[in-house]
Amino acid sequence: MEMAKQYQMEENGAHAWLRALTDEHTYFTLEIRHKESGLFSTQNDLNPIVYHHESVSEGGVRRDLAVLHLQVDNSRLSDKQGSEKDRLQDMIEQEELIVKRLQGLGVRVFRQEELVDLSQRSSEELDQATLEFHGHNVCFSSSGSDSADDNRVSIPDTVSNRRPLAQHIQRSQHQVFAFPERPLVDGMCGGPAVLQRRAKNSGKKVVEVVGLLEGVVPADHPQALLRGAAVFVEAGDILRFIRAVEAGHVKPVRGGKAMQLVAADQDP
Repeated sequence: MEMAKQYQMEENGAHAWLRALTDEHTYFTLEIRHKESGLFSTQNDLNPIVYHHESVSEGGVRRDLAVLHLQVDNSRLSDKQGSEKDRLQDMIEQEELIVKRLQGLGVRVFRQEELVDLSQRSSEELDQATLEFHGHNVCFSSSGSDSADDNRVSIPDTVSNRRPLAQHIQRSQHQVFAFPERPLVDGMCGGPAVLQRRAKNSGKKVVEVVGLLEGVVPADHPQALLRGAAVFVEAGDILRFIRAVEAGHVKPVRGGKAMQLVAADQDP
């Protein structure tokens, strides 16, 4: 935020070009990195169309949440002579192939039925469960390069919440606060909050997404009890937003103008 204020003050400075940027200049990819080293593994382009949260949740609360779709072969879709339903089915089949490829690389893919609110679990279940926050920690490469190039590396990271969970989860009217065992870094924002528990009857391990990390309460917050807390959007809000997008109730924001520039900048 302070950097944004600084850019705004530099009317004719080095950062003045930021004023010319809009949503159409964005470019989105899904990037996969090795867990231990953070080294790049592969990536898949995403459609240059974003659905931002537009006061969908109860009470008209706007959350830091967006939906993007995997990019498929549009030429295949345009060649379809069938109905819109046939084209949609072809798109789903293409997306499933991409998902299977990602799963083959060890990526865990969660379905909508695996998104569950913490409120649906009893205190007893929570006390025996583990809540984890998944994201990445941005570190500088050990290559020792003195060049002006960006040598930061994103290392995947997982941080557990304090236990027992029932005693380390607080709620306000619109937010859920959790208390991780160690401070979360900025790279964790946007990552999933994952609950691991045992099923009541079978004792089988169950893994569920209970939310998406929205932010971290600053260490100097006026309310001492909330300092360092992790704030996340609950699964129920995420599901309602996804369904609103699927029903056509959310106006998309189109980007992608930067895609041609990115493509032109690639090595031959």
